[in-house]
Amino acid sequence: MSELNSSIMQRLKAETSDLHSHAESRALQKAIATGDVDREAFSAYLGQLYQVHQSLESALEESREVHPAIRALATADRMRVPDLDRDLAFFGLDRDQIATGGAARRLSARIQEIKTLDPVALLGALYVFEGSTNGG
Repeated sequence: MSELNSSIMQRLKAETSDLHSHAESRALQKAIATGDVDREAFSAYLGQLYQVHQSLESALEESREVHPAIRALATADRMRVPDLDRDLAFFGLDRDQIATGGAARRLSARIQEIKTLDPVALLGALYVFEGSTNGG
C-alpha cells in the first residue's frame, strides 16, 4: 500500500471508530453475525444496502478525477454493487422494484451532498463499508 493510501486509511480508522461501534451494536447486524436473521429481514436489508452502495459508488465514480486518493482507493475490487446484484437475484428481488427506506434515502442524499462539498470525504463511507464487509 502506498504511503498516501496508508496515511488516509489510518486517519479514516481513527475518525470513524465511533461509527464502527454504533453499527456493530445494531440488532440486525448482531442477528446477521450469529446467523439468527430471517430471510425476509435479510432480503430487506440487502435491498437497502444496494441503494446506498449504488449511491456511494456512483458518487465515487463521478469524483475519481477530483483527487488522487479517490482514484487510488475507489477501485473496482472495493465496489459492492455487482455482489449485491447477485445477492438480490438469489433472493428473487428486482433491484428496480426496491423501495428505498428512510435511512437509506437520507444516507444517499447525504452522499450526494458530500460529493458536492468534499468528495474526498466519500472515502470515509467507503472505508466503513469495506470494514463491515471484511469484518463481517
